[in-house]
Amino acid sequence: MINERSFINEVSMETALTKGEKSSQVILQAAFNLFVEQGYHGTSMRQIAQRADIALGGIYNHFSSKEDIFTEVFLNFHPVHELIVELEDVERESVAEAVRLTGHAIQQKLVGQGDFIKLIFVEIVEFRAKHFPVLFKSLFPKAIAIAQGVFSARGKLRPYELPVMVFGFFGIMFGYFFVRAISRESDFLDGGLPDLDKLIDIFLYGILDEKPEGGTS
Repeated sequence: MINERSFINEVSMETALTKGEKSSQVILQAAFNLFVEQGYHGTSMRQIAQRADIALGGIYNHFSSKEDIFTEVFLNFHPVHELIVELEDVERESVAEAVRLTGHAIQQKLVGQGDFIKLIFVEIVEFRAKHFPVLFKSLFPKAIAIAQGVFSARGKLRPYELPVMVFGFFGIMFGYFFVRAISRESDFLDGGLPDLDKLIDIFLYGILDEKPEGGTS
């Protein structure tokens, strides 16, 4: 059963949509559901039209092609935009506290977003991640801005460049949720997933109880 993620409901209540804009959102919602159910190549424009309860020819008044629809879905049907806004409000009394609060804010937002994870797999497998650079270009500057606030909080940091710390943190976080998504119905992880706070501790303090030889101290 699809855990429907409604793009329509996320449009601001203060924003009055035209009839054409409402139709576009209905098409995108229908396409999103179909893409996560049966993949991109397994979905036809006719199926999207039927799911959206719109004439097949009417879709082309809004989108030029099926890939045009997928691109809009991929760039807009994910929780990261909302997450970025929420992370801007994370308290930053200390670096450790700010990182931990940020990690748990990400956890709270991404848990239950299995459909978005499926959409990412469709993007990777069927498009070879061709749309990721556009998404990355849009979101990475915002992530850097948030990281500047987080890492400017009280606490002594090792002299890594900010992008390195951002990649390290989000690599751990999103890796955790990818594994969580694919292991939900299997027992290949003996004992289950590790506690998120332990992974955050690894990011903050590392796994070695000594300074690296020839590395950054």
